[in-house]
Amino acid sequence: CKALYHKFSSLPVDYYEKNHSGHALSLFENDTWIVATIFMRHFRRTIASFATIIVYLIPMFVFDYRITSVILILNVLTLIVNTNISKKLKLTTKEVQGQLSNMTVIIANIIGGISIIRMYQMGHQIIETFKKSNQEISKYNLKNNRVVAFLSAYNFMISMCNIMVFVLLGSLMVKWRLTTYGNIIAIMSLQTALDTN
Repeated sequence: CKALYHKFSSLPVDYYEKNHSGHALSLFENDTWIVATIFMRHFRRTIASFATIIVYLIPMFVFDYRITSVILILNVLTLIVNTNISKKLKLTTKEVQGQLSNMTVIIANIIGGISIIRMYQMGHQIIETFKKSNQEISKYNLKNNRVVAFLSAYNFMISMCNIMVFVLLGSLMVKWRLTTYGNIIAIMSLQTALDTN
């Protein structure tokens, strides 16, 4: 927070003349929280996930490299699709952040100018502006939630397809005496444990 405060205090006056203080406040509150969340949760999870993947993949390859390779290819394809969908999610999240910035500006204007609002009886006009901004945020949040819902449904469908491919391929390989049910169950157990981590 000290570094951020120092950054805001060292910005030229021109910045504050061009941008509303509510915008700076929104950046401070919303964007700082997002960055903190990324570093506190997601970065640690990413590092832990890579370690977990390695720990689980090694025995999976030992049990049967062919089935594990198919599972790995399907998961890489899923990752590619998820990355593309995440780009859309990033855009809608950016739109939401922009609208939240506008909302913060409106609220700061209301709080800062409450005496003028009362004096000139502008309450109705201010409420309409606030409602319009709130509707915009709701619209972008709904768009964002649709992308998140699609991503969740897609991931569930892909995990079901992975299980079906895994069971079908495993059964065929057992039938052709290329592996055993014990290996299939062991790989499936490791895959399930990997998915939950």
